[in-house]
Parts: sequence; C-alpha cells; structure tokens
Amino acid sequence: MNRSSFLLLSSALLSLALAGADASAGSVLLDFETDPSVTGAFLTGSAEWRVTGGIGNSGYLKITDPVNGERGAILFPDLDSGATVTAFSLTADLRVGGGTDLPADGFSFNLVRPDDPVLGDPIGEGWAATPIGEGNVAEEGTTTGLAIGFDEWYSGGEDVVGMSVRIDNELFYQIELPTLNGALDDITSLQTGPRGPGGPGDISELGWARLAIDLSADNLLRIAYKNNLVFERTVAYAPGPGQLVIGGRTGGFNSTHHIDNIAFSTTAPSVIPAPAALWLALVGLAGLRWKRLSPNRSR
Repeated sequence: MNRSSFLLLSSALLSLALAGADASAGSVLLDFETDPSVTGAFLTGSAEWRVTGGIGNSGYLKITDPVNGERGAILFPDLDSGATVTAFSLTADLRVGGGTDLPADGFSFNLVRPDDPVLGDPIGEGWAATPIGEGNVAEEGTTTGLAIGFDEWYSGGEDVVGMSVRIDNELFYQIELPTLNGALDDITSLQTGPRGPGGPGDISELGWARLAIDLSADNLLRIAYKNNLVFERTVAYAPGPGQLVIGGRTGGFNSTHHIDNIAFSTTAPSVIPAPAALWLALVGLAGLRWKRLSPNRSR
C-alpha cells in the first residue's frame, strides 16, 4: 500500500494504538514508524523492529533475515480482552526471499486460543508439525485456533511448498506455490522477487507483496496474496477468544521474512473484493496448483 494512503486511512486509530488506549476496540494498525512494543506487542527471538528499510524506507518488522538458524515471533495483545472473536480481517505487506537457492523455512499468521503453548514460549516447542511429523515448525502454524502458513520448504510426503490453512491443529488445506525465488508479480511463488546479483543474502531485488485475510462471521475464509485470491472456502472454525501471533524461522537454508503495514481487526470489515468467476478461472490457469510436489528435495 502507498504509505501516504495508509497513513491517511489509519491515522486516527493508529494514534489511539500508539497511546496504548483500550479505545482501539478490536483493531490495531502498525506502519512501524515507531516501536511496536508501544502498542503492547511482544517481540522475541530473532524478531526485531527496524527503523529504516521498509516501504518508502520506513520502519518494518523483521521475523528472520536470510541467515541460517533464526527463529522469531511477535505476539500481539488480546484486543478484545477475552471476548469471543467471531470474525476478523488482516492485511500486511510481506518481503520474502533473497536467501538460498532452496528458500527455507517459512512463517505463519495465527489467531490463537488462550491456552496455546506459543503464548508461554513463542520460540520454544509449541508449534505444529509437518504432514510427515517433523515437529515445532513455525511455518506450519500454531496448534490452536486458525493458522495461515507460508511454507517454503518441501518436507516430504503430502507436504507442499506454498500456503496452508490449519484449524485447531488439523491441516485443512494446502495451496501449492512451487516457483522458487519468483518475481514479485509471480502468483505461483511465495517469494517476492529473485535474489540480487550478490547471491544468497542479497535482498536488493525483493519487493513487497500484499497479504489479505478475511474470516467472516459465517466462517467463510478468504485469503489473497499478491492481489490474487488463493483461497475461498467455508471452514469449521469455532468462535472463541483469539490473539494474533506471527512466527517464522530459518534452518540449514534460509530466506528473508519481513513485514510492514500490519492492520488487524476483529470487527472484520472486508479487505478482499468479491472476485468475478472469470478472474478466479484466470488465476487457476495462471498456475496455482492444489497438489503436492514430487519428493525430490531434502533439508
């Protein structure tokens, strides 16, 4: 999103959030011009707020850099003070890639329940497992609530490189996005650009891609990435108290996981335009696949 437009739309609520007021009424908007901990956000592990380097050289949030062995998380406060969340919307700008030839490992956006183990130890052992049983991987999401995963590594079996939807630790759906280090506008790639001429660690060619998530009160979940609708289905989500958690990691291979302009609301105004049937058909023809990769990669 254009930074001036974002500030124009969000300045009133952002001022309340930065003041730490409970008048945020289920909403938080962060452009990372100031330290997000002022709003009650908790950053741990490799996660950190950076003053410059985001959109328009603004501040941004780092979950990981393209460095091996990083693990970071950010926990947002419960915006509804324990009240039941029946719907929500989230938008964010993502910068992903610029690491190794085989990017790894990924990250996730999660609306967790009050008893979720990551709330007590966000970089510990509380994350979900891959379809083949590799445990505690942040790209698979949390074990409670609703988790949207961005998985850059094929772990074998029914795992895919792409996005996933997990509900209370049940893997509901996977969306294959198999192109590695694809262009910013490549809707078949999780990454937001190729590596720069300097090779691994050069993020100079990366751009920022828009993520939007809607969960309606009637449990219609819609996810758009790079301005393309990648998921639209009714899900079996049981309403309850919820708290936003973002986590990610790298391993023996790596990738950039940076975030800017987070807007999260539990009042769930629609952030994704209703698609035309023709648009959905064109998206499918452009290369979005809903199947697993061939098992020819190892960590």
